Amino acid sequence: IAISKKFKGYFQQEYYGYRINGEMVPVHEQRPKSMVIKVIKKRNEIRIFGVAWRGKSPINRIEVSVDNMKTWNKATILCKEIDNSWLFWKFLLPKDCTGKITIIPRVFCKNGDSQPLAPNKNTIPYGANYVIRADIII
Repeated sequence: IAISKKFKGYFQQEYYGYRINGEMVPVHEQRPKSMVIKVIKKRNEIRIFGVAWRGKSPINRIEVSVDNMKTWNKATILCKEIDNSWLFWKFLLPKDCTGKITIIPRVFCKNGDSQPLAPNKNTIPYGANYVIRADIII
């Protein structure tokens, strides 16, 4: 059914969108995001693998922090970016890391967009693109 006014269904009004200045804005494009998907220990190396995707602009770099965001290190991008596809990345954990380690990846786009370091209190699930932490124990 074609209608001439904005549809006000549950997903359009309450869930599937971004909350900007208190107003629900429909999802028209992704926001940049990255996350850890696998950790492998191989030959005395700990390899962290992840995925990232972009927002409006191509991905410029992916950085990883293992010291609670005091420093950031560049991850290696493992494939060529194809429009809105996932991009796979790898990061070698520094050898001096021991105990409980929190891995925090963050993606940066060429236009300056990046993942926020903390959640926005008004963000609903589809709008949540803040950094995602992954804990490991070595």
